[in-house]
Amino acid sequence: DTSTSSSACSISASILTIISAGECSIRLSQAGSSTVIEFPDAYFVFTIGKAPQSAVTLGTTSTIFGVPLSLTASGGDGSGGLSFAASDGSAVGCRVVNGALLSNSAGTCLVETTKAESENFATLVSSPEVVTIDKASHTMSFSFSTLPSVKVGDAPFNIGSYAQLSSSQSASFISGSPDVCTVNGSVVTVRTVGQCIIDAEYSEDTNFLSISTVTRYFTVSGSSPSVSNPSQIVSESVSEPRGVSLIRGGSKSVIASWDVPTSGQSTITTYVATLSPGGKRCSVSVKTCTFTGLNPTLSYKVSVVAVSATMTSQAGTSGGVTPNIQMKVKGKTNLRTMITAPSKGAQKWSVKGGCKISGQMFLAATKPSSCTLTLVTAKYKTTPKSTLKVSVQILK
Repeated sequence: DTSTSSSACSISASILTIISAGECSIRLSQAGSSTVIEFPDAYFVFTIGKAPQSAVTLGTTSTIFGVPLSLTASGGDGSGGLSFAASDGSAVGCRVVNGALLSNSAGTCLVETTKAESENFATLVSSPEVVTIDKASHTMSFSFSTLPSVKVGDAPFNIGSYAQLSSSQSASFISGSPDVCTVNGSVVTVRTVGQCIIDAEYSEDTNFLSISTVTRYFTVSGSSPSVSNPSQIVSESVSEPRGVSLIRGGSKSVIASWDVPTSGQSTITTYVATLSPGGKRCSVSVKTCTFTGLNPTLSYKVSVVAVSATMTSQAGTSGGVTPNIQMKVKGKTNLRTMITAPSKGAQKWSVKGGCKISGQMFLAATKPSSCTLTLVTAKYKTTPKSTLKVSVQILK
């Protein structure tokens, strides 16, 4: 006969069943009979160890720089609690505070998950998992609406506070009218009367994405004119340029054009055209300008202001235009000079319209035509799947 005196195991019909971790005590006994002498009870005691847990995995493995990631995990066994520890990957300052992952930079952190032991399961410490800290996007507010009047002869002044970034970073500044004003860092020096054009931008760095150029203007005035009759001083407002349009130009280029404003024509000294996205700009005295070296997968718009010696008009804006690529018949070029892949994901190229692809080369059609080149890039890490297309005009 066998029996147990432990909650960790049981015996039924000579079958031992493990119930839980702990100590299992088994008693063996043999009753006597007319032919068998009674056997003294024997006891066997052994320990049932705790079982290893199944793997645990983090619930989320990516976040954005500056946004704490509340850590969670699934898997494992038993009722033991979870805890986390972090170490630096390519990011620096990786740490866990109150269950949230923090870092001092974008990059990667290595997170180790511990699930504590419980009644039947041993403690589990996972292998480190990679958590990606993506660069953060941010915005910029740039305005000279509170700038006091500026006159020739004023001391250099700082404009850093007029560009406020949501990330609390600092913008960089460039003068678009160096004959009127110059910029050194964030300090402006005025040189002569006119419109001071300032570009503010933020270039991508370790932790933050870039911000496209934002252009603002302020007037630099001179001394008041000396006239016997003040009523002779005429201030003529300048309205926005009319009929702003944008058309395709040569390969990877667009041409902007516009008509003169309805008021203030006689005072206009310059037109400033700004292309978006990207912030390319031209300052001209004529009513057209060309932008080259553009991305043929993007749609562009242009805004144009008229500038006089004392004021800047509101902007006239065009509709959107996507530049194309132009090639001669039977020409050829590398595919990667035509479309830049957004990630290292697997690539699939295709073309329609009489052109061909051979290896990594694009082969133009044998007669004038229009082709469409398409690149499909598979998802790679945090970059989603994308489809980019360009129009290719085949010329004689």
